[in-house]
Amino acid sequence: MRKFIFIDIDGTLTDKYGSVPESAAKAISHARSKGHKVFIATGRSRCEIFDYVLNVGFDGIVGAAGGYVEVEGKVIESCTMTKEESDRIINILQKNNIKFSAEADDTVYNNAETQMFLKDVFTSMGRDVETDLFYNMMTRVENFENIDGINKILYYDTKISVDEMKKVIGSKYTVIPYTVSAFGRNSGEINIKGITKARGIEKVIEYYGGNLKDTAAIGDGENDVEMLNFVNTGVAMGNSCQNVLKCADFVTDNVDRDGLSKALCYITKE
Repeated sequence: MRKFIFIDIDGTLTDKYGSVPESAAKAISHARSKGHKVFIATGRSRCEIFDYVLNVGFDGIVGAAGGYVEVEGKVIESCTMTKEESDRIINILQKNNIKFSAEADDTVYNNAETQMFLKDVFTSMGRDVETDLFYNMMTRVENFENIDGINKILYYDTKISVDEMKKVIGSKYTVIPYTVSAFGRNSGEINIKGITKARGIEKVIEYYGGNLKDTAAIGDGENDVEMLNFVNTGVAMGNSCQNVLKCADFVTDNVDRDGLSKALCYITKE
């Protein structure tokens, strides 16, 4: 029976250095050779999904935490905030002196303060900002007056808790903790309400005329919880946060211990 399998990137497909374990790449290739459809399902915007990841071989992408959906090279969904909406959130963050990144399909926008902050963070993680794909993909702007097409906003290192941020931002948006702790306390991501990886998966299944009973997903972070609850078989990586572990049907090994390969074996019953 053909499966539709959705795989998170950071902490699931790739390790803490951003590398794809050889066992993971081989397992994905093998699953596809058996007729299964395999997709990326990530919080990353399309511009942050680099060629070395795509070259593993996938049938499509659920990106921007569900706001962007691409199947076999065709974009079937791209949800963005209105200019008015994104400006309102940006103004709130700026008034509270919170550093942030505004993500679009084609780039990530930062002001000078955020760019310097991210440079320090990346350097502290042992990454070379001269060659780092993430760092060099971003666009520095003096202001956000002419910026539009934002799909989500990340914010970093603030005294304001995620629960407090939800109240400040308002009910039209979801606010969840950011999955990478290196970006500071209370870091989070702001998405359009209703835009989740689960919704993106639903769009893929509709496109193929598939059935939810044939779906599976593998993840490790807070933004994977709805995805794992939505699909028929939810698999948590061994390095997952507690909320993901609680909702999983199966817990595999850590990413650097062939966890993804073992997860795919479990899903495909091989």
